[in-house]
Amino acid sequence: MNKLNMEGRKTFFVLAVLSALLILLLISSGSYKNYYSIEEVYTVKKDNEFIQLVAVQFKLNPYDFTHVENFKAKIDSIMNEIQNKIDPRYDALVVFPEDIGTMLVLEGMDNIISDSQTLEEGIKKAIKKYPVSIGIRKILYRTSWTRAMFLCRSKNMAKIYFDTFSNMAKKYGVYIVAGSILLPDYEIENGRYISLKPRDNNVYNISYLFGPDGLIIGRQKKVYLIDLEGPYGLDVEPADISEIRVFDTPMGKIGIAICFDAFQQDVLEKLKEQGADILVQPSANPSSWSYEQQEDWLNSSWSATAKQKLFKYAVNPMMTGSFLNLQFYGQSSIISSDMDLLGPNYIGLANTYGFIALAESFDSEEILVSKVLHP
Repeated sequence: MNKLNMEGRKTFFVLAVLSALLILLLISSGSYKNYYSIEEVYTVKKDNEFIQLVAVQFKLNPYDFTHVENFKAKIDSIMNEIQNKIDPRYDALVVFPEDIGTMLVLEGMDNIISDSQTLEEGIKKAIKKYPVSIGIRKILYRTSWTRAMFLCRSKNMAKIYFDTFSNMAKKYGVYIVAGSILLPDYEIENGRYISLKPRDNNVYNISYLFGPDGLIIGRQKKVYLIDLEGPYGLDVEPADISEIRVFDTPMGKIGIAICFDAFQQDVLEKLKEQGADILVQPSANPSSWSYEQQEDWLNSSWSATAKQKLFKYAVNPMMTGSFLNLQFYGQSSIISSDMDLLGPNYIGLANTYGFIALAESFDSEEILVSKVLHP
């Protein structure tokens, strides 16, 4: 028995040494560093030491929106790239730019894109393609032709938008602010929409936040509209300031201010009053990225976070690219209230503080990722 015990101990000792050497070899070669046990991932996430903020600078290609498969493949491709950039041990918030879903109005309209020169011309041709359906809604809802077009297309747009971003959030296990989309305000219950039938004749610029389980955590409608969204443009309905909400998540409290809303002090104060830690500003700037525009853009997320210190962090993804006669430009950014050292600024401006990640270009596609302390 003693001899057998001795042999067993020797065998165990040899196996232990070999196992340790193998682990050291894997670590030194870099092959081991990206693999974590379920227990390790769970423990670190539970500790909430860090979070990850992701800004998607999306380059618009209209043909990514003309077929459902194209859109889903494009978003999945971006999410797969993000997965390769983030640490699976920590929660991540991925933010897409304003109007990422609005372009789904183009689904099935390849010929209209190729045959039109301006947005106005494209809308007229879209209305002519569905004259009966859009005409009925114009009469039924007593609204403009443009809004009637969005009401007519809303069910199809909403289904693609909700299905795509819900599935992406669940597939990749992240929180997603899915930019924004022009839609009616649907009733949401237990994280899902009840019906895709419009409750009235209003169409809003609205943003949805999805959780890692794929369910809707909340939505935010845009309060302050630009001229393009007004009665003589896309005919969007502005939300009331009282509808501003903050969403409590394990990553912290998230407040959404769609583009121009983040320039408005009353919107920012509403979010601050409700304890927002992270300001999310999905944006689409339909004008040049001039020196004056860059200086003006500092009056939104950067001012609210780095200068006024109303929030711990801010994420501002920008749309780039073109659609007919519309051109979108801008540098996406991630901002911290704690970054007091001089660093990068927008391309035409002198160094400043606050930016912890900033897109290198204002007209291409980029993905920004920052791992920061939990707020």
